[in-house]
Amino acid sequence: MMNSYVTFLEYKLVLEAKQKRNAVDPKCEKFLEHIVVSFFRGHALTVTQAMGLNQIGSPATLHRKITELIHKGWISTGFEQNFRASPDYSEA
Repeated sequence: MMNSYVTFLEYKLVLEAKQKRNAVDPKCEKFLEHIVVSFFRGHALTVTQAMGLNQIGSPATLHRKITELIHKGWISTGFEQNFRASPDYSEA
């Protein structure tokens, strides 16, 4: 029984470390919500549209948030007609 508990604790520590590494701040989370809603409405967010989300932050802040979300694997970007940010479901 003790081995099972120790194994559980080991998995718990690994999971907590992974969650901490992939965690995002509240502004990033709000920005990600806008990206996801836009994506599921059938159109990915363009950079121009993203920079217009001034209720979340300044364009410089939003640019940093895009970069952070890309590096953490939460979104990917692509060039269709314009630069567009979409949720990244490749690891889901």
